[in-house]
This record gives sequence, structure tokens and C-alpha cells, in this order.
Amino acid sequence: MEGSPWRSVPSGVDARLVGLDGGELFLLYQVICSTPDRRPVGVEALVRWRHPLHGALAPAVFLPSIFEQGRGRALTEHVLAMAVGQCGAWQRDGLDIPVSVNVSPDVFIDGAVADVVSRCLAHDSVSARCLTIELTEQTCPSAGALHRAAVTMARMGVRLSLDDFGLGESSLRRIQEMQFDELKIDRRFVHHAASVPTDRKIVQFVTALAHSLGIEVVAEGIETAPVFELAGQLGVDRGQGFYLHRPSEAGTIASYFRTHPAGLDHAPPERPALRVVILDDDPHFCNQLRRALESAQSPVTVVGEAGTGAHDVELASQLHPDVVLLDVRMPGDDGFSADAILALHPGTPVLMLTASDDQLDIARAVEACGSGYLIKERSLDDVLTAVRSIAAGLTWPLALPRQDR
Repeated sequence: MEGSPWRSVPSGVDARLVGLDGGELFLLYQVICSTPDRRPVGVEALVRWRHPLHGALAPAVFLPSIFEQGRGRALTEHVLAMAVGQCGAWQRDGLDIPVSVNVSPDVFIDGAVADVVSRCLAHDSVSARCLTIELTEQTCPSAGALHRAAVTMARMGVRLSLDDFGLGESSLRRIQEMQFDELKIDRRFVHHAASVPTDRKIVQFVTALAHSLGIEVVAEGIETAPVFELAGQLGVDRGQGFYLHRPSEAGTIASYFRTHPAGLDHAPPERPALRVVILDDDPHFCNQLRRALESAQSPVTVVGEAGTGAHDVELASQLHPDVVLLDVRMPGDDGFSADAILALHPGTPVLMLTASDDQLDIARAVEACGSGYLIKERSLDDVLTAVRSIAAGLTWPLALPRQDR
């Protein structure tokens, strides 16, 4: 979702008078590009009000009034019809340009919206794969109704995106249950990411977390070259913002895609599998962990396992993995040995694993320069998330609570 230049209604404008018909509302489109090659892969539809005196007005001026009047569903139907219709027009001109449309969660859970989407797609002969519904995170209606609506859209083949992530109250479980295809990091975290370390870490962490769940990441509000370059370095899949392309009319978008060919036939390159070494003396746990890691949606390859302290040093030094999962206490070496740590390939992240939550052990893990500390009683999903986060350069929380037995 775009940022708005208007924070209040301009003088002399009565937003209650905006009409949904007659051409007063129209759409601009902002290009979404892949990183780091800047290929256009789709657009987001942005609604505008063509005011007779003030020209094109941003949605912040009139959307609140429309929803207060109870016309939110009618507006959504109107925007969907325009966006899908334009998508169909592009396709008839030989251009595959997927389009994303913002839908209020309160409107989304209305069962009629799925029918509207189905009719629009059928009317313009547009494939469901070309439409993405963006749901704003800031408002969260009934979880059950939201999930049912999401399942219906998914069965139709429509993609779902969580917009403005970081500003609302979505739990990680809700993100997983809703099966979002895409997560958009809010512009407030992206805009200064190249110069503000905290913002950079937020983008980095959210990207690693989303990828661990098999979700693509879009960075909103990219307005400078350094931020775009950083997004690519942090693994962000796609970006949008004024640096890449300003909101434009449909004809300008068509010309841009003709001169910068991409579309659906150009899938983003696959991320290489993470190489992981497991160093643990419990064969049953190693087997479980290996299966969980290698069956994840995001590729992970276990390139080696060891069950003794003597063997772990040799193995880790030879295989140069992306992440080492190191048992704190094994026969012959308790995992904290300076020799064991120094033998690892320089810069290799180490996630300490243990069945103990003793605070002394945690302190020793920190002292041994481990990148994280995870209690084995945590779920294997937690281990996978920690692995991906550490591989992305993050420090995993060291003192995680023990789960109830």
C-alpha cells in the first residue's frame, strides 16, 4: 500500500460526494520489480479520485468517508472490476502483467467478494494467478471468517498478500494458518533501512522469517538506489517505490513492460539450499531434525552429521556449511570447547542445541560465540526458523522458554 501525500481533506472538498460511477474514480498502477535485477513482475492498482478543482486526490482523502457511509463493499467491487478489466486488456495486447488490489479485511470476509472476484475474472478471461488480493495487517476481524475467506480465494487460485506488515497485530500463527503467498514490509521500516541499523535488522529478520514459512517478501517504499541494493542483499524478493517506478496510467505501464520484458514467464531465481551440519550424539533427534529440515518448503540440505566431539571438529572444518547445529554436551566434547568453535570455517553461524535450560549453560553458549541457543524441546519448526534467521546474519534469541511438557 502506498503512502499518501494527503493527511487531511483539502479545503473545499466534500469527500462524501465522491461517486463510484461516472469516471470520478480511476486507477493508477505502480510497478513491482524483482530484486536485485529490477525486472518488472507485476503492478499494484492504486485508486484515485478525479476532483474537478483539485485534480487527482489520494485515497486517504476519500476512503474513510466511503467506508463510514457503508460503501466499502461497493468501492471494492468497482476497483476489482477496473483492475481485472485492465489486466485482461493488457493480456489481449500480448502482455502478462499480474495486478494486486487492496481489499479491506472487513470487506474480504464478506462471502460475496469471492463471487465478485470470480465474475470479474470470468468476464475478462483473466487467470486467477494474475490477481493478488492485499489485506492490510492493521485491522484484524474474526480469525475464523478471515481464514474461511482465504481458503476460498486460495482454491480459486488467487494469491494473498499481507500488506503493511509490522504495523498491525498479526501473530505468526495467523500468518501461517492464512497461507499467505506474499508479505509486504511496510515502508516505514524500508525507507531508511540503508542508514538506520534498526530498520535494516527489521527488514532482515522479517525476510528470513517469511522465507522460513515459504512466503515471498516485497519491500514497500523503495525511494533510493542504496535501499534497493540493500533489499537485494537481504534476500527481499521484490520491491516497489518511487525509485523503481512512480504510479502511472495503464498506457505508460504497458510501454514499460514492453521495453522491460518479464511477466509470468520469468520466475525469480531459486534460492540455493542452505547447507547444514548437525553435530549431536542423539541419533533419534538427528534423524528427526534432518527430515524436518529437508522436507521444509524452503530448501535445506543436511551435508553432514556427527555424534562425537572429536568428529565434529573435523567434519565442520571440511564441509564449510552455512549453519552448524551444535549439541552443547556430547561425549568427548561439551560443545563449548574453544578448539571446536575455532575449527569451524570462519564466519560460520553456530546454533547451540541442548536439552537443558540452565542459565549457566546459556551464559557459556554466549561466551563460546554461538549465534543462538535453542532448547531441544522446542518444535522442529522453531529450529528451522532459527536456522534461516541465523543464516541471514541474525542472532537468534538465546533464552527461549521451555514448552509445557
